[in-house]
Amino acid sequence: MTKITSLPAIAGPLLALGLSAAPAEALATRTFVSGKGKDAGTCALASPCPTFAFAIAQTAAGGELDVLDSADYGTLTIDKSISIVNDGAGVAAIPAVPFVDAITIKAGRLDSVNLRGLTIGRSWRRWRHRRPRD
Repeated sequence: MTKITSLPAIAGPLLALGLSAAPAEALATRTFVSGKGKDAGTCALASPCPTFAFAIAQTAAGGELDVLDSADYGTLTIDKSISIVNDGAGVAAIPAVPFVDAITIKAGRLDSVNLRGLTIGRSWRRWRHRRPRD
């Protein structure tokens, strides 16, 4: 004979297990990158990250990643709705690397990806040393 356990008898222990788990850390809706940052923490304004790749992982879907100064921020893969914005803080470069895509977008078809003010394919150091033409 098979014994059938009631739903309340199973639900109680399962609920207790679920409530004892630590909550996931929430991602920031706005993060920052700087050539002087460190790939650690939450990429807040007070402690920005030096790479787009790390900063994107710290940014919530639909969030914004802001550039604070000129630097090479590395290649990146975008897998969610996000805005990466450089509003004139300098050259936000994604240098060209042979046989590597500078930007890979794997976001869903309903996601929105906005890229503004990025320089793709050149190091910011090359732009810094350019002289204006006469």
